[in-house]
Amino acid sequence: MTALIKPPLVSVAGFSNSGKTTLISRLIEVFSGQGLKVAAIKHARHGFDMDHPGKDTQKHRNAGAYGVLVAAADQFAVIRDIDTEPSPLDLACLYFPDADLVLVEGYKTAEIPKMVIAQVPEDFAAFENDPFVIAVVGHPFNSSPLPFFHRDDVSAIADFIQKRFIAPVEIP
Repeated sequence: MTALIKPPLVSVAGFSNSGKTTLISRLIEVFSGQGLKVAAIKHARHGFDMDHPGKDTQKHRNAGAYGVLVAAADQFAVIRDIDTEPSPLDLACLYFPDADLVLVEGYKTAEIPKMVIAQVPEDFAAFENDPFVIAVVGHPFNSSPLPFFHRDDVSAIADFIQKRFIAPVEIP
C-alpha cells in the first residue's frame, strides 16, 4: 500500500492524442458516481489563454494586473503570471486540499504516481526508467513488470487507484 498523501494525486501520462483526457473523464465519472470529491489538473505545456477580447479580465490584464480572479456564487477562476511553473502537488494542495483524489493530465516528468498510456513499446520507452510509473494502460509489454490495464477497462483502473490511493469508502 502506498502512503496516502492528502490530496492523493495520480497522473495519466502519454503522448498527444493517446487518450489521456478520455480516460481521466471516465475515471472522474466513476469516482464522482461513488460520491468522491474528484478534481483534475491539466498540464498545458504550450500555454493557454482564458482572456477574451473586450472582457473585463483582459482589460485588467492589459492595464498591467499580474493576476485577475473572477468569482461567482458557485465557482472562481484565477489568471496569474508566475515566475516558476508550480508542481501538480503544489496546485492540488492550494486549490483542492479537500479532494478525495486529484487526477493529473500530463506532467510527464513530475515526481508523482503516474499511469502511462502506451499503445506500442516505443510509447513506453520514454517512461521505462521513471520510478513513479505505477501502471501501463493500452497494450501489454512482455518486458514490463508493471500492472497492465486495457484502456477500456475503466472499472479495473478505478479499482486499482481506489485500493492504492484512496481511503476505503465505508458503506453503512
